[in-house]
Amino acid sequence: MAETMAKSIEASNFRSSFSKLTDEDMACFLDLAERRRCLRNDKIIEDGDDYHAINMIISGEVRVESRQTVNGKPGTIIELARLGPGAVFGEMAYLERSSASANVVADGEVELLYIEGDKIDDLIRDDPGFGNRFHLSLAVTLASSVRDTSRRVLMVSRALKDRRTGVERRKDWSREE
Repeated sequence: MAETMAKSIEASNFRSSFSKLTDEDMACFLDLAERRRCLRNDKIIEDGDDYHAINMIISGEVRVESRQTVNGKPGTIIELARLGPGAVFGEMAYLERSSASANVVADGEVELLYIEGDKIDDLIRDDPGFGNRFHLSLAVTLASSVRDTSRRVLMVSRALKDRRTGVERRKDWSREE
């Protein structure tokens, strides 16, 4: 009974990320999951690693980071996103069958569900209807993520434009004096 209740709570936490799955789909999907605990600054995924799994955060937060060259300084860590309970990560590398495109680091104690990609592939092979609903869910989740990222890029772009405009105005004002 307690296990059924826990699965029900977990399913509701991830419903928005897997909105096209039926209750039965979600139960089968969660049956594949392994619980993992991570401590502060544990690297869950490392940029460039072959990664074929999906993770879902139960509690805590993770940082999605990338090392970039900024102002001529190589290796500068840029935080791309911060994800909390209910969020899913690893889905891009899973779908593309490619290496991870960023680091994912625990920002404190994190509990997550880890689902190995081969297990997901087996479920999709055994139940093509699940596969269709699963991939549609990931498409919707990724579209939402792209939309959110576009909004953030626009906000940063506007802030930089306002900052440049402010600098230009100050230069103009200093010439007037």
